[in-house]
Amino acid sequence: MHTLDIWQQMNKPFKFNKLFHVLCLIKDKLTKLSEIMVNVLTSFIDTYQSKIPTTDTEETMFILSIIGLVANLSTEDRGRQFFSQNNIGKNVIKLIMTIVTHTSSSSGNQWKKISYVALYNVSIFSNGSSGFMIDAGLVKALNDDIEDRNNTMTGPDQRCFALKLLHSLLRNVCTKTTYNIMKNNVRLSSLVKLTSAVDTEIKTIAQIILEDFRKANEKFETKIIMS
Repeated sequence: MHTLDIWQQMNKPFKFNKLFHVLCLIKDKLTKLSEIMVNVLTSFIDTYQSKIPTTDTEETMFILSIIGLVANLSTEDRGRQFFSQNNIGKNVIKLIMTIVTHTSSSSGNQWKKISYVALYNVSIFSNGSSGFMIDAGLVKALNDDIEDRNNTMTGPDQRCFALKLLHSLLRNVCTKTTYNIMKNNVRLSSLVKLTSAVDTEIKTIAQIILEDFRKANEKFETKIIMS
């Protein structure tokens, strides 16, 4: 079956919740589905590389439906566990991260919105289990949406999801290596500015991230004891 044929079938209305529960209860089925996802996403990324197109074609809508399915499957712990601990599931997440980091500001809002939801859902499974998601490229993409440095008129929802995902990644910092990735790539100055934001939720999340960053700094930075 060609990609277009698959998309046309998936584009027909069906119950996501029913599919979710079936797949969560039958691990092998979720594994096989994820293998298909890996193949499709890999092919898509290889085709477009660093120039991910806008979401106005049947092909890109099909890819979005795959990412949306991951977001749905990871709304419960079984799905989160699979995508954060199973190697095939982790490969799916890494490919979604690649799409985010390869998406330009001019075409990225729809890609990022649904991708951030999927990544966030997986990242909150348990502290430390999603450390593999702490990546300099992903953090840079989050920075760009948080401060809207390219003047892309990032909506408050997208900025909020970027902040929530950044906070969740920070909660998964359990090693000096992952701490250094965050320290070297998170733009703290942008977060400081957001502590004066009008939007209460954005302001609160920025404050929490800065406080958690301070705690991580205390934990991982070497202190010299003066005698």
